Amino acid sequence: MIIKLIFVFMFAAAANFVIAQSTCNEQDVFEIDRIKQEIETSLINAKDVKLTLQTGENLLAFYVEGKLVKISVDKDDSFMMAELFFKDGFLRHISAEEQVNGKLLSSYMYFKDDKLICYEDSQQKDVKDAKKYRKAEKKWLKNAERYLEAVQ
Repeated sequence: MIIKLIFVFMFAAAANFVIAQSTCNEQDVFEIDRIKQEIETSLINAKDVKLTLQTGENLLAFYVEGKLVKISVDKDDSFMMAELFFKDGFLRHISAEEQVNGKLLSSYMYFKDDKLICYEDSQQKDVKDAKKYRKAEKKWLKNAERYLEAVQ
């Protein structure tokens, strides 16, 4: 009986550990944060282009040595701000703030090879809900594509 009880506790502890583990690869997140910091530092030498889309979104695109490195987005009629970071032609990171149902929500998304690899909420906790994850990936890849078409 005691052995069975020990196995039950060990199984419960292991299950809790698996559930609590991050879906984000720390090494990938660290590397993308390093790229983001590198881009922020390089903006002192950037040229910028401003434009407004028909949707009311204001874009500010930053180029360093002729390469797009960052797009800042805001929308006047609804509270939405986002920063998209690019390196070697790929989307790497998005920081976004949006007002949803009267609440200001922040999210941090990390991309690798045009795939969302880490999605963190306002408390910088992993979003583990697969439906929310896919919805955010689809939404922001579509938005990024629209922004890229507008600034190139």
